[in-house]
Amino acid sequence: MKRIPFITTFGEIDLANPSAEAFAPEHIAQALSKINRYGGRTRQPWPVAAHSLLVFEIAKLNGAHKLRLPWALLHDAHETFIGDLTSPGQDLICLSRYKDDPAPDFISSRIEYAKSSLDHSLALAWGVKIGDVRNEDKIACQVEMAVFFGHKIPEDDLHNKAKQLLIQMLDENLTWMKWATRWLRVAKPDFNPPHQYAA
Repeated sequence: MKRIPFITTFGEIDLANPSAEAFAPEHIAQALSKINRYGGRTRQPWPVAAHSLLVFEIAKLNGAHKLRLPWALLHDAHETFIGDLTSPGQDLICLSRYKDDPAPDFISSRIEYAKSSLDHSLALAWGVKIGDVRNEDKIACQVEMAVFFGHKIPEDDLHNKAKQLLIQMLDENLTWMKWATRWLRVAKPDFNPPHQYAA
């Protein structure tokens, strides 16, 4: 397989064959805390780390089994390598093609394959199972759309609690460094990443 060098402040990573060290909590926390969701088009920065913490809290509120909780925190960690590609951005990439380029479905499937490949490497490095947190992620996205863009959300207890949680998190007005610290505080004691990741 062709080598895919990815340069980071922690050194070079081969995305075609990432080592376990590429998924160290400190590396993930820093990157997720600097990547803003919605292409940065929110009234204040809302990093992927904050979204992941929101999904984690919604999963707890929703009574998720403790084996699913690690993935609630890690479900978007592949974005530390490929960024937070917005759905409209992905749609544009799939539609913007030259003659003889692959069909949009092929491009979309390759993006999903890259995410899935990184997710499997991440789960292996952390010793966790990939859990189904799509419902909690959907609720987090719905309340983010409500708070940031005025969309309506279902009027139920879980959505209302999630919305209040999001508003409280925003009110703290944290810097990226504080989001990274909070993400690490949740990740390290609860999920026990392998000891080779110790700082």
